[in-house]
Amino acid sequence: GAFMTLIAGGALDQALTEVKPGDCAALIESVHQHIQRLLGQDSNKGHADDGLELGACFLPKSKGALTYAGANIALYVQENGAISLVKADKTEIGYRRLPYEIELTNHEIETKAGMCFYMTTDGLPSQVGEAKRLPFGNKRFLQLLESLVDVPMKGKGQQIMEALNQHLGNAKQRDDISLIGFEIGSDTP
Repeated sequence: GAFMTLIAGGALDQALTEVKPGDCAALIESVHQHIQRLLGQDSNKGHADDGLELGACFLPKSKGALTYAGANIALYVQENGAISLVKADKTEIGYRRLPYEIELTNHEIETKAGMCFYMTTDGLPSQVGEAKRLPFGNKRFLQLLESLVDVPMKGKGQQIMEALNQHLGNAKQRDDISLIGFEIGSDTP
């Protein structure tokens, strides 16, 4: 995991210099190609078969519309108390079994002050709890986000972690978790 984080970070840095700002799909596609080349997964010579999921958002200074693309990482959009889901493309990036050329979709979402956006890796919904040995799940995560609609963004992370820890009980966390959330402010340019 740590090794792939370093590889992906370097691939992302390189892709950011090559891809036009705002084209999230092309950015993720470029990261995919860099990972495959770095690990020799674009040919039969390499021994690695590693990859990851990745989501990206771009919000221009003019605000207006957010661009999102995802490789197995969906975008949760909260507006006026309701949560909707923008589905990711059903692919991962980097793995040897994937073609070198992949095609992802850019989604444009009109933004308004007060809207919140969330992305999480599969680590959060896949955490199995002690009591019933069931995963936290996407449905529970969606319900949790809906229950936090009136909580300021600064407090949501702590409450999400409390809900996850309550679900886990004494069970050990079995996967890494990455979760990001942000809100469109009225003073955001």
